[in-house]
Order: sequence, then structure tokens, then C-alpha cells
Amino acid sequence: MSVADSSTLPTDVYVSLIQLTLLRYLPSTAPNPRTISNASRIDDEMDQEVIEKCYLPFCASTSSTEDNAKLSLLAENVFR
Repeated sequence: MSVADSSTLPTDVYVSLIQLTLLRYLPSTAPNPRTISNASRIDDEMDQEVIEKCYLPFCASTSSTEDNAKLSLLAENVFR
């Protein structure tokens, strides 16, 4: 059972919360998911292209080990 399955939140709300939290930890140079060129994509949808281009290549905006760990855990939850 995944975290999203065991959550009382609807999946779209869960994904939105993860995205908002990820954006808090990413540097300002990370592209915004809305700028990824896939017009048919819903804004809060997490597809492979968004994950590969917007989240995975970047470390946290600070050099804090704690922030990088939080970012890593959030990115892991994207795959659940």
C-alpha cells in the first residue's frame, strides 16, 4: 500500500501538496512544472517529464543536510 493510498486526502490534493512543498525547497533556477511543454497536461499532474526536468536534477536551495533530506523524501513520495 502506498502513502497516497493510505492517505485520507484525495490523490489530486496529495499531489498538489507535494508539488507545493517541493517548490519551497528547490532553487529558483529549477523550472516551474507549468513551463514544461505538454499542453494536454493538467497543471497539478505529475508525469515523468515534470519529475525528470523539474525535480530530480536539483538539490535543495540551501546547503542544509536537513533540507536536502526533506527534498529527497518528497521526491521519493512522488513515486508512491
